[in-house]
Amino acid sequence: MGIHLSDPTPRRRRARRAALSLALIAVAALAVSPATAASATPYGSNLVRNPGAQGGSASASGNRAVDIPHWDTFANMTVVRYGTSGFPSTRKGNSFGGGSKFFSAGPLDTGLGQCGQAEQVITLKGRGSLIDSGRIRVHLSGRVAASGPATAHLDLFFRDSRNHQVNGSNGIRKTVEGSGSTFRSISSSRVLPDDTRLLRIKLWADGVSSGYCKAWFDNLRVTISRVA
Repeated sequence: MGIHLSDPTPRRRRARRAALSLALIAVAALAVSPATAASATPYGSNLVRNPGAQGGSASASGNRAVDIPHWDTFANMTVVRYGTSGFPSTRKGNSFGGGSKFFSAGPLDTGLGQCGQAEQVITLKGRGSLIDSGRIRVHLSGRVAASGPATAHLDLFFRDSRNHQVNGSNGIRKTVEGSGSTFRSISSSRVLPDDTRLLRIKLWADGVSSGYCKAWFDNLRVTISRVA
C-alpha cells in the first residue's frame, strides 16, 4: 500500500512564506546596508591619499622626477628625503611630524619653462543634497615652504561631476613665499557651493626662471564636516 504525503495546511504554507520573506529581507539588508553606509564620503577623515609622500620612492639628490603613488605629476615634480644636502633638515621635518619625505617642485623643466606640479582628484560620494543646501564645509591644511624666488601654491579647486568649475567659487588658493626651509602651516575652510562633486588638490610653484624650484609640501589634509 502506498504512502501519501498530504500537502501542508494553508496555515503552514502561510508560515513558510512569511519565514521565507523575512529571510530574504534579512539577506537583502546584509547585502545593501554595509555598502550604503560605506558609500558616503566620511566626515573628519583625511581624503588625500599619500598625503605626505611617504608612499613610493624618493630621489636621492632631489634632481630626478619620481612616480608618486595616487598623484598625477607634471614636469619634474619629485619626492625628497629630509636631510638630503641642500634641502630641509631632518630636524625641520621632525618638528611637525613630517615623516621621512616631502614633495618637491624639482628642477625647472627648461623645455616647458615650468616647475613641477602634482594633482589629485577627490570624489565626494553620497553628500550631494547636503552640499547643495549649504550643509558641507571643506577644510584644507598642510605644511608649505618656499625659498629663493619660488612661490609655492597649495590649491583646492571645487568642481562639478564633469570636472568643470562650479558657479560662485573656484575653491581655496594659498601661497607661501620667502620661508626658506621652514614649513609654514596652511589652513583654510569654506562651505562647498552648489553642485560641487569633486575636489582637486594641486601643488605647484612658479617665479623661477632657472635652476631649482625650491617649493616644498608635506602633511596635506582635506576633510569635510557637516554644518549644523
